[in-house]
Amino acid sequence: MKLIYPLNVKNEFVFNSSARDFTVEEIPLYEFTGEGEHLVLQVRKKDMTTWEMLDAISNHVGIRRRDMGYAGLKDKHAMTIQYISVMAIHEEKLKAFEHEKIKILSMTRHNNKIRVGHLKGNRFKIRLKKVLGVQKDKLDSVLKWIKTNGVPNYFGNQRFGNDGDNWVDGKKLIEGTLKMRDKKTREFLMGSYQSYLFNNWLSKRMELNLLLEKFSEAETEQVMELPEG
Repeated sequence: MKLIYPLNVKNEFVFNSSARDFTVEEIPLYEFTGEGEHLVLQVRKKDMTTWEMLDAISNHVGIRRRDMGYAGLKDKHAMTIQYISVMAIHEEKLKAFEHEKIKILSMTRHNNKIRVGHLKGNRFKIRLKKVLGVQKDKLDSVLKWIKTNGVPNYFGNQRFGNDGDNWVDGKKLIEGTLKMRDKKTREFLMGSYQSYLFNNWLSKRMELNLLLEKFSEAETEQVMELPEG
């Protein structure tokens, strides 16, 4: 799949997708109540997938991964802070949890399980290296353009798996040619196919936008058969 972007500016800075240079922090969809039968954990992890983090915590507590709640998947090669939930009866066990790549930053009671989509957004921090002279001017220009015009919000590689083909199984699940018992994995794969379709649509939309930019407003109206005015 070829993803098309509106700018074609070559920047020669260095960016490493690593825990030192890339941070992602979830912004919750709502405030947590401080009471209830669920326990919301603010968790910081590095150099591991969300699935691996959930497995480590669920194994410590002695529950199934599917009994835990999470709002979204986060990058492996990054320092990420996200929210997950478990039943509050496991609070004492969680106080003793230790892992070299995971730290529980806080625990708060809440009255419902966190589910996929319970997320207002993500806050990103990236560190770029060797941004010098002309490169800095180019970068400033690009950032100013993005602030005004935005960028196409494609789904990232993590949605499609290591080989980039998770969407294939998702398509088979939707078509009924593949069966799978695990509900969360099934939903993830079908979501991967939806993301694949969205990226294809958005790429075509960007291709059309770039093509139309070559025409005047009058020519665009004629090509698109738009009503005048």
